[in-house]
Amino acid sequence: EPQLPVPPPYVDYIASIQKLHRPDEASFWKESLGGVDELARLDLKPESTTSKTEAAEFNEVDQYLSPGLSDQLRQTAQSHRLTLNTLMQGMWALILARYSGRPDVVFGVTVSGRAMDLEGIESMVGLFINTLPIRLSVDSNVSMLDFLRSVQARQSALSQYEHSRLSDVLKWSEMPAGQSLMESILVFENYPIDESLSDKGSLSFKVNNVQSIERTNFPIAFYVTPGQEIHLRLVFRSDQFRTEAMQRIIEHAPVLLKSMVDGVESPVSESVLMTKETAESMFSNWNQTEEPYDAR
Repeated sequence: EPQLPVPPPYVDYIASIQKLHRPDEASFWKESLGGVDELARLDLKPESTTSKTEAAEFNEVDQYLSPGLSDQLRQTAQSHRLTLNTLMQGMWALILARYSGRPDVVFGVTVSGRAMDLEGIESMVGLFINTLPIRLSVDSNVSMLDFLRSVQARQSALSQYEHSRLSDVLKWSEMPAGQSLMESILVFENYPIDESLSDKGSLSFKVNNVQSIERTNFPIAFYVTPGQEIHLRLVFRSDQFRTEAMQRIIEHAPVLLKSMVDGVESPVSESVLMTKETAESMFSNWNQTEEPYDAR
């Protein structure tokens, strides 16, 4: 029979969290979110919406990146001392900026909550994850590499305050009372379940076809799962967003990511959301609106 070590009690983590206090916590968040008093929304509402008495339903669209693009993303991140998570956050910021028309965007990111000096924290069982806002400015004139470096710098700064309570962060922001800071969150799944459950040779069994259902109280959740083929999954409220519009967004992702890594030294303005064929179809085929004109 398996002899599993007894994990440290979760109460040890709670006790450690309660002792954490950074005197500059409030000032950090006030400075980070200063001037943000409205959301950069994706105005993609369906024609008919769910009534307030009905429970909100969630729809889901997904996309697997090709092994070639997945490898290229990892290699680009490694060669420029970036993380894959940084590339994904940069991609999502660009999509939000272009759809909303606002270069200054805020969305949620998740942190593991285990980045602290506490013995046995990796084997503890309990709720550690936290969701916090990240604010990114998209400057079309800088190079993609400089933009991604700014994303990683902001991510690194936020990690020093990853145990902040979201309720406190909202209180320190300039967002009107009762409104959320974020319409969407990006969840980077940095623990690939499928790989961890693969056959290691000494096991007599293999677990496969792992499925999970994840829901948040945010209207949009963008999940990224690393692997040989990086998996992108967009979960959204069906009463607030059209499925066909969200399908287009998930299809933008691989095109934009490819554009980002191919043009990492080029200005951000040169990155594209659509393939050349799609753009030509929109601007040429869809624009065939000629009509005969009677000159008399």
